Amino acid sequence: MSIERRRHFRELSLQVLFFIDSVYPEILGKPKRIAVSSTSDDPNNSVEHSEPRSKLVRKGVRKRISKAASQIDLHTNDATDNNQPLTDDERLIEGNRVLNDFWLNFKESSQEKNNFFLLLTQGVIQNIAAIDQKIEQFSSNWKIERMTCVDRNILRIAVFEIMYCSDIPYKVSINEAIDIGKNFGTNDSGSFVNGVLDSIRLSLGKDICKS
Repeated sequence: MSIERRRHFRELSLQVLFFIDSVYPEILGKPKRIAVSSTSDDPNNSVEHSEPRSKLVRKGVRKRISKAASQIDLHTNDATDNNQPLTDDERLIEGNRVLNDFWLNFKESSQEKNNFFLLLTQGVIQNIAAIDQKIEQFSSNWKIERMTCVDRNILRIAVFEIMYCSDIPYKVSINEAIDIGKNFGTNDSGSFVNGVLDSIRLSLGKDICKS
């Protein structure tokens, strides 16, 4: 697969993780938020307003996420209708359901989901506790909840690659995350992502030049 195609699927993974983080944080092991209604006329009741506008992904990606959100039936099953944390099995089931709905609405329904996209997105959901712990450990006392939704999910994807994808060079994972942060985050996203990921790389004793 070309570098460009892998970049595309990293960006797509960021979009679906942003969507899950904004609408279904319980799938990522966080407290449940009030459900977003796709039928409400209130302009403040949308994925766009789940955090300040200045901290959201840029306009093009934000529009795609909002469009997908309006098309997906944002229902929850009995497991998500209470305040109890989801079990790991429930998180994976709910994550796959949302992932399937998102893909059907975002892409041609006849197009198969790319294996690299699935590896990244499902990998982050499955290993979210270990990934978030590693990010918080090396983010200079920044709690994961204080980071912008874009930054933390860029970091999650890159940390998943660093920790669990031995076939992907660390240099590639870090550089891709920095570039995506510059494209879709704030002015400070690239340097912030670089600092956290480089600290994680050093902690793991990995040479960034190795492939």
